[in-house]
Amino acid sequence: MIQFLTKQDAKIRKTVHRLLAARAPSNPTPTPISPATSVSSDGASPAASDTPPEKSAQPRHKSMGPDGLAMLLISSVVIFLTVGLSLLVCLIHVLRKAWLASSNLTPTLQADRSLVVVLGVCLNADGSLPDDYILRLRRAITLNILPILILGGATRGPHFPAESQAGRDWLLAQHQAGDTILCEDGSRSTLENLTYLRSALAPGTDRPVMITNRYHMARLQIMARGLGLNYPLCAAEDEIPWSLSQCGKLLLEAAYIHWYYTGYWIARLLRHKGMLARIS
Repeated sequence: MIQFLTKQDAKIRKTVHRLLAARAPSNPTPTPISPATSVSSDGASPAASDTPPEKSAQPRHKSMGPDGLAMLLISSVVIFLTVGLSLLVCLIHVLRKAWLASSNLTPTLQADRSLVVVLGVCLNADGSLPDDYILRLRRAITLNILPILILGGATRGPHFPAESQAGRDWLLAQHQAGDTILCEDGSRSTLENLTYLRSALAPGTDRPVMITNRYHMARLQIMARGLGLNYPLCAAEDEIPWSLSQCGKLLLEAAYIHWYYTGYWIARLLRHKGMLARIS
């Protein structure tokens, strides 16, 4: 069992209780897992209580609305018309952020953080945790900052656990104290992760550090800043694990960022309040 100083107990529990009590506004903001599903330090689950109904499990690509599909189409057209140059600009940004990202916190910054936020990853087809997800969770343990808040709902399908639930189970298997782990089980994308986070944290009181993989750093930072979340980021890996699959992930992230900026500028030009509200 991971131990932490008794002096920290009150501070950690206060943060845990505040985040568990946080309730997000109406759509598109997801809701957190209730205290009834939190696991105690001995691994037992308290009795169930009345909680708001959870979102039905839905794969990531099916959570995209008509606006998102339209922006994806326009983004593809822009890439075609620029002969890929607009996508190349995004790829350079993704590579730069992945290369320069830090996997450690300075002693001063680490002492100032009050919790760790781990963004979930879509589970494998058999329900197991992807290597990228395990790297994020391992980094959370290494930072030794409590509590740990895991974000992510059921994106694989209705017969699979939420990303956050699967991540919590893995942490418990590594002997992490259950009463220092928080889960959010309604979000299905990075944007929804961050929207929940903004609604749940107390400005000036909660000072998180967000953990993700290097290939995901650029998109996470862009979306977080768009929502007014200027929290430090920490890379799950010590360096970029170069491979063919990693290059594919970097290219995909560039496409996601291109899509995001296409939607942002189209929304600005059209003065589409609904679209702007979702990303700012």
